[in-house]
Amino acid sequence: MNQIKNWYNRQLDEFQAVIFDMDGLLLDTERISYDSFMETCLEYGFENTEQTEAIYQQCIGCNSSRLQMILKGGFGSMLPNNFYSRWREIYGQQVYQKAPPIKEGVLPLLRFLQSRNLPLAVATSTKFPNAIKKLESTNLLFFFDEVIGGDQVRKSKPEPEIYQKAAESLRVPAESCLALEDSNNGVRAAHNADMFVIQIPDMLPPSELVQTLDRWISVPSLADVLQLLQNA
Repeated sequence: MNQIKNWYNRQLDEFQAVIFDMDGLLLDTERISYDSFMETCLEYGFENTEQTEAIYQQCIGCNSSRLQMILKGGFGSMLPNNFYSRWREIYGQQVYQKAPPIKEGVLPLLRFLQSRNLPLAVATSTKFPNAIKKLESTNLLFFFDEVIGGDQVRKSKPEPEIYQKAAESLRVPAESCLALEDSNNGVRAAHNADMFVIQIPDMLPPSELVQTLDRWISVPSLADVLQLLQNA
């Protein structure tokens, strides 16, 4: 797929709102989640193998209910009952007791979009109360008009529901929204909601499926997103 062709002649004015993922895009938390997952695996006697890597990769971008389904499917009968809660406990010690790190390029991009008076929302698989905690602790919450958490929708990414709900909350047609995502599950969710998606990969490169999509491009950093939008 020719990414240049996908973006060619795009104008910032054609987008009425911008919707952001949070973990791995605004906040540098995916590596913390990965390390917490592997620490939990070791506690329960699972070594870091291709299988455990594959299980984690499926989890990226998903909400809690889908995560637990993936864990059950991946580990089967060997999965301890409290594996998920222990993973989230270890993770929480890293991201809720102190402010998680902000990804490079976040603040200049948010300030630029704010200067253009574009409505902004967050569509995150993190539960709503925890998303608010993260955004408050990093002083990012005031940039956003709406925050939609993974516990506020029935179907997790890659289903489009969370992006549809974010667009509805902003009172903007989904097809008039620009979505920014790091994960392949998130890209598919926003694309399935008829949005144009810019992917800024974090833990994983764009999948083969994602690379076949129209209304999608991938760039290395949020600084590149800012440059694209400034020149649009």
